[in-house]
Amino acid sequence: MVSREIGDQGSIKHALNILAVILREQGKLSEALQMHELELETNREIGEGRSVQIALTSAGVVQRLLGDLGGAAGRFSEALASGRESGNKRGIEINLNMLGEVLMHQGLPDEARRHFEQALATNQETRSPRGRAYYLSNLADVDLASGDLAAARKGHEEALSIRRELGEKTNVAFSLMALAKLALEEGDLADAVGKAGQAALDLESAGQPDAHGDALSLLALVYFDQGRLEEAAAAAERAKNLLEASENGVARLQVAIRTAEVEAVTGDVARALDTLRRTVEEARTLGFVDLGLEAELTLGRVEISFGESGGRARLEAMAQQASERGFELLASKAQSAISDRDAAHN
Repeated sequence: MVSREIGDQGSIKHALNILAVILREQGKLSEALQMHELELETNREIGEGRSVQIALTSAGVVQRLLGDLGGAAGRFSEALASGRESGNKRGIEINLNMLGEVLMHQGLPDEARRHFEQALATNQETRSPRGRAYYLSNLADVDLASGDLAAARKGHEEALSIRRELGEKTNVAFSLMALAKLALEEGDLADAVGKAGQAALDLESAGQPDAHGDALSLLALVYFDQGRLEEAAAAAERAKNLLEASENGVARLQVAIRTAEVEAVTGDVARALDTLRRTVEEARTLGFVDLGLEAELTLGRVEISFGESGGRARLEAMAQQASERGFELLASKAQSAISDRDAAHN
């Protein structure tokens, strides 16, 4: 046991937590999870309930990034139950939010929204501005998925304002990325390129390669829509290189989807199609319904653009599934791709 191997448990648990956070930011997720597991063991030995809750949540966050949604949900649920038993309101709101993120990945946006709303309601008691920004941002993501761009913009802009006031540079970058995605959907490419570019710079300076690669892949899509194909290809290549050996399943899937869409036009379409087909399968295997639908959308669009058989049927099936699950924005984009292809052949 940890207590028998090393002396001061209080110092140990703090050191383990700090080390785990550093490793997570560096993209070394398996090592980070090991540190959180040791932290959890130490806190259980000490008998500090709130510290156990924090360690459970921290381990769950890393498991989600690794692609273990079931394991993450188990950690968050245990921490939530413990928080409710002890009356730890801050722990309750945090784990409601974390469970909401898992539910969103699992293709259950309505259930995710309920969790985020409950977290936000609990936040009225704790008055944590940092927490409020997270819950507003996640609710805005649900709004965007449902196709309500105006509500999404309101939530992300409020989250950005809070984060700027708190001086949270990394979280500001995440809000800029969210607003860049929104601007891309709205067709405001000048706004999208500015925000995505700034986020990429800030995340690079923060030493977070996974998040930096995620931002670069978004920037590549914006360049692509602007017709700046050489810059799009360069940004996509940088993003792929940053995520090549990453353990971050969430970022790796997202980057693969975006960069393949760019590569289909600027590079090797056969390789892009192969990447997308493998990404669809990986998303299904890991249980990431949201990213799986996004990969299906991109794959279908590339297939019909290059005359591949099955593209239209893929998009029709994907649109129906997305709509049934509440991902109306993805469903609408699939239908638009079909309509554009039909118009081009008439």
